[in-house]
Amino acid sequence: MNAEPENDPAALYRKGKAYLLGIGVPKNDAEAAKWWRMAAEQNHAEAQCRLGLLYNDDTAGVPNDDVEAVRWYLRAAMQNHAGAQFWVGYCYHYGRGVEQDLEEAVKWYRRAAEQDDPEAQVSLGECYYKGEGVPKDEVEVLKWFLKAAAVKGYSGQSVWRETLPRHLLKGKA
Repeated sequence: MNAEPENDPAALYRKGKAYLLGIGVPKNDAEAAKWWRMAAEQNHAEAQCRLGLLYNDDTAGVPNDDVEAVRWYLRAAMQNHAGAQFWVGYCYHYGRGVEQDLEEAVKWYRRAAEQDDPEAQVSLGECYYKGEGVPKDEVEVLKWFLKAAAVKGYSGQSVWRETLPRHLLKGKA
């Protein structure tokens, strides 16, 4: 792969992605992490989020470290990166790298959901369905599940189109 300027975070991110996928270079998760860390340290939000994901994945090129993952997610989330905001919410929801806090999880899910992140929309809908961090509210469940179902290309859309009616009709028969 051609030498990329080390002061160009977008180029560093692309180089890391090439190593992750094995495009033009041998596939190497550790090398991907190295290049993404350089981009992340220069405030490249996507690299920060991806680095967080690597820290949450035992098979990646970095050791599993939920606290470090949250640190990178938060840096990207503060730049309005919807995917990172979803992952911050997820970490708070399940107590990964932070103390479990359902209200904080809902706050982060909502930030991502309002940017049309379908995973955040589903997670926020589930919070309303279960009453986790927010009062139960079937209108909000419907709102967020339908928004997620409408996202073109979202792999979970057929699941929610099929299960949404069951969620709303449960206990009403």
